[in-house]
Amino acid sequence: MISKLQIHTINLLNKHPKKILFLILIVIFNPSGFLTGNEQAYFEQSYNFFDNGVSGYYSNYFDKNYTIILFAIISNFLISNFGFYISNIILSLILCYIFSYSILKLTNFLKFKTLNVLITILIFILVDQSFIAHSWIIGGVEPKAFAYGVIILSISYYLKSNYNWSIFYLILGSYFHILIGMQIALIYFLHIVFIKKNLKKLIIYCFFYIILILPYIIFIYLKSTENISLNENNLPDPDWIYSIFRLPHHTAIFSNINLFFSQIPGIICLICVAFLNYKYFLSERNNNIKDFLSFNYLILF
Repeated sequence: MISKLQIHTINLLNKHPKKILFLILIVIFNPSGFLTGNEQAYFEQSYNFFDNGVSGYYSNYFDKNYTIILFAIISNFLISNFGFYISNIILSLILCYIFSYSILKLTNFLKFKTLNVLITILIFILVDQSFIAHSWIIGGVEPKAFAYGVIILSISYYLKSNYNWSIFYLILGSYFHILIGMQIALIYFLHIVFIKKNLKKLIIYCFFYIILILPYIIFIYLKSTENISLNENNLPDPDWIYSIFRLPHHTAIFSNINLFFSQIPGIICLICVAFLNYKYFLSERNNNIKDFLSFNYLILF
């Protein structure tokens, strides 16, 4: 028997899914105004983007990250007018809204039950949002969070075959974080080639994306190569410092044997999820969900 409390809970979830998801995301993003180490780094980069200048022990005063230009412009405007703490609160709340809107737009299209969606999100958070490489999607005011939020919208429109809005949000996500945007663009490319098998859509999609993102890529390249001077021949390569020394848990999980062994449980979980995804893909009759599962399978690999 279902109790009255359970009935009221289900009715509440069905009536106000966006508000409930928004509240859950507020708890996760914690818009308190107190910045994490990563948030402080990105906020300082953004504040310095137009030569405002900022100092501190963990300062990125001399670093301008051109791969996150849209985030830098928005954050710079807010920080210049409201300061670091208030800007953190504002951007956290904006992210909560973006994710609640984009997630429910996707899951409603797929006709997933609200309760199942919320439980899945909570499980996703509890397993630390990743099986390997210790990355995350939800949980902090960073460029990648904005990129993922709008790219979920892009995926939703892509599955609906509304390619104009899909490419718009993909480009928007790319300007928030160029690497994430280009990775998802590659997934679209593979999905159109191997699943949809539609050459016309592929040409149109690639043309608009490349035309609108190429100037940004050229800009990044030009900015990344100017004012470079290495006076010491015995200095380690910057790529080695960043990837192997500083962030091997993110970018080089096979760089040493101990780090690799620490990733084995996650790799096993990832293989299991991929197997289940493929199994459901074979048995699923709903074409929309089948499209989603095939897209998800490409993301997993």
